[in-house]
Amino acid sequence: MKSKIIPTLVNTSANAEMLSTVPHRQMLDLSVVYRIIEEDESGFSAALVTEDLLRELKLDFEELEAIGLENFSRQYGAETFELTDTLKVMTNRLRLFGATGILYGELLKETSDSFGRDFYIVPVSVHEMMLVPEGAMSTEALKEILKEGNRNIASAEEFLSENIYRYSEGKLETVTV
Repeated sequence: MKSKIIPTLVNTSANAEMLSTVPHRQMLDLSVVYRIIEEDESGFSAALVTEDLLRELKLDFEELEAIGLENFSRQYGAETFELTDTLKVMTNRLRLFGATGILYGELLKETSDSFGRDFYIVPVSVHEMMLVPEGAMSTEALKEILKEGNRNIASAEEFLSENIYRYSEGKLETVTV
């Protein structure tokens, strides 16, 4: 079961009740939670790791984090791909919970290096993030793209945030518009 645990992101305020029963870590306006991913011929299912399950597995939170990050990296491979010269998408090989790539500092640094500058992160859904180099679009335009995307999102479970983020010098911050 431990080999199927991965970290995923949820919006902290939209999931406050659920967060009271699961081990998690807050990051910006998001929370990192852990899921057990099962795959069969009909697709994927994801069950949350609860405090009770954590005790049953005889793991502490630090071990859960380490196992989850290693599993995600090995099984899903956080990655970015280029859509245009000024737009990349962060996801993973399966396009499942790909926004989790934001947890990998080396991936963020590689993206910054490839753009040659700081960049903005638009949380499109729990499955992907849009990455735009600073100066390519205004923060107001990015916020509008996010608002439109959130209006058209497939389900409440896929919603991630109403905020955009900025990566600069190894740090993430919420952008106020």
